[in-house]
Amino acid sequence: MNNRIVPVIAISFIWAGIFNLCKKATELNDNIVTLGFIKTLLIGLISIIALIFYQVKNTKVIENIKNVDNNVWLILIVSCTLEVASAFFYFHSLKNNDATWSIPMIEAGVILISVIVSIYVFKEKLTLMRIIGILTIILGMYLVYLT
Repeated sequence: MNNRIVPVIAISFIWAGIFNLCKKATELNDNIVTLGFIKTLLIGLISIIALIFYQVKNTKVIENIKNVDNNVWLILIVSCTLEVASAFFYFHSLKNNDATWSIPMIEAGVILISVIVSIYVFKEKLTLMRIIGILTIILGMYLVYLT
């Protein structure tokens, strides 16, 4: 396998695990506000612990963080805010739907919206095969939605 596909496969397995663990969490505790806050707090805590360990090995990591451009900080703040909001919607969807319905619909929606943003904002081009893939995703969404 090449270096292009390995991270995609790894992320697919990791996110599949995350999605199913979150579904299990909604079965054990149906308070989505609590689940959303716990998840985002734990992500922050784990990140701080990882930063401390990484700082020991690479003494320039905090210095590098301090030197990040203000525009990057703004983008990351908006991104994190959206991530927190998405956690609440995600738990809400999992609480009220089967994972076999929610996860494909969410992922397909992410793909379609990302394609639209990529075309209009980043001026990326679509090939015929990608267009066929997108149409297949839309058909798949329709079939999942029907059940």
